[in-house]
Amino acid sequence: MQVSSLVVAIKAVGAAVPWHRVLLVWSAGIGARSVSPTPGGIGVVEAAMIAVLVVAGLRPAQAVAAVLIYRLVNAKSAVTAVLSVQGSIRRRRERPAA
Repeated sequence: MQVSSLVVAIKAVGAAVPWHRVLLVWSAGIGARSVSPTPGGIGVVEAAMIAVLVVAGLRPAQAVAAVLIYRLVNAKSAVTAVLSVQGSIRRRRERPAA
């Protein structure tokens, strides 16, 4: 799902998708996150992905916008999932005992 959201983010900024490099861009982000000292790789992941997208042929402005869209979409989906699970746990606890 993350790779497809990266592709959609690249298309959203009006850039041609560098199909031969999409997995490389995504892998660069994952690799950067694993060695990053910041929580969730904030800053490091974006820099790595932007650099690879620029090398793959996107203009810097397009690369920045695509990566920020990608990160926001993925962060929002993760937060939504956590909140929905948390809400269902609360509802279970609030049910009166039978």
